[in-house]
Amino acid sequence: LVIMHPGSAGSSLRWPAKRFAELSDLIVEKAKVQVLVSWGPGEEDLAKYFLRLVSLPVFSLPKGMDLRSLAGIYKQGTLFIGNSTGPMHLAAAVGLPVIAIFSPIKANNETRWGPLGENHTVFKPAVELCDSCPGEKCQYFNCMDRVLPETVFDRVCDFVLESAQSEGLKPGEGVS
Repeated sequence: LVIMHPGSAGSSLRWPAKRFAELSDLIVEKAKVQVLVSWGPGEEDLAKYFLRLVSLPVFSLPKGMDLRSLAGIYKQGTLFIGNSTGPMHLAAAVGLPVIAIFSPIKANNETRWGPLGENHTVFKPAVELCDSCPGEKCQYFNCMDRVLPETVFDRVCDFVLESAQSEGLKPGEGVS
């Protein structure tokens, strides 16, 4: 089970929902792994938008989950994929490997705000670091869109294979 959290609050730029949806479809179709979309207060519209964008079936968290229940669900996952956000830290805290997508804003850097622990990967756009996001005035406007789902999917496959091997499965086994 891959858990995706497309939301983020505060000053962190988000990877676009369409990119999360493209990645979700790759995971379901090619890796044959189920995806669960995670969302929190104020992110219901984003979660619904994500669910409209995906082509293949995914699961969604029920409304109004408390933190303890969310942590319990995260513990059942194989991998968490999300932006720089509180749920990313919760996933890392319960021992779930994390793929985090960070912005190039200096104050939001992964050294300070990245997931703690081992077995995590951070992606960010290959653009110059900036002090803040000037929006459309930036030469790299929509920089978060430059992180490609296919690139992230390659790392997802590594995690899924590692997880299967730790469960004693060989490539091609245990896949329906």
